[in-house]
Amino acid sequence: NSQQGIAFTGGGTRSYLATAGYLSGLHTAGLMDHVRYISGVSGGSWGTCVYMFASSAPGNDSKLLGPILMPEDITMAKLKHIDPECMRGGPVNKDFAWHATENFLNPFVHGRDVWFKSVSDVYLKPFGVPDDKYPAQTQAVAQRIADYNDGLSVSDFALPRANRPLWIAGISDLGPEPLSPFHEKDRAYTVFEATPFYVGQPYSRNITFKGASGKEETVMVGGFIDTFAFGSQGPSSGLSGTNGTLATKTIKDHTLSPA
Repeated sequence: NSQQGIAFTGGGTRSYLATAGYLSGLHTAGLMDHVRYISGVSGGSWGTCVYMFASSAPGNDSKLLGPILMPEDITMAKLKHIDPECMRGGPVNKDFAWHATENFLNPFVHGRDVWFKSVSDVYLKPFGVPDDKYPAQTQAVAQRIADYNDGLSVSDFALPRANRPLWIAGISDLGPEPLSPFHEKDRAYTVFEATPFYVGQPYSRNITFKGASGKEETVMVGGFIDTFAFGSQGPSSGLSGTNGTLATKTIKDHTLSPA
């Protein structure tokens, strides 16, 4: 019946590794059984995503998170040889700069997908986090979505490891892609909650986005949708008031890796 939550900050590799270390300490102390919510942004969301959805080291969280080391035992020799099933080894066993360069030069990887794929290659895929599945908290949730959407099946969803809290990843939306790039001083950040139940935010508001070219667009942002529909085009019909069924296509662009 615990209502405790833990949130991890962003900061790329630094925050990813800090998240892994904190989770290892909390797990070793037996405190994770009392956590109901877990959240993160940027590197913190990469780390919590692995904790939630990794298939490596099945049933062995101690191996996935890694051992607790005393300061005098943290040596360069040990840091160079981390168990491939331990999430700490992601940025150690793989070079992010090399993967980013390789993906940038790959003619089949375009635009922002360079970043998505590079993050997945280094931090997620080595531990069995799928980059082509949508998150769902339970088998029943995945089945419910599949029952109402002909283009989906339960196999399109990734389920958390056993005995996990509710995952809430923070997604920063800079604005409509046609307006990009956005000048740093004109950015209107909007944060969405990405969970295995829904994606969105609990309130609606009009936001004006301004691109570096000077063009502006005002759009209403807010509400919740199923995970598979995030990023798809808004339907021209299908709503009655504030409720209804939206007829829209699923897209693989907003699976676990981009989230």
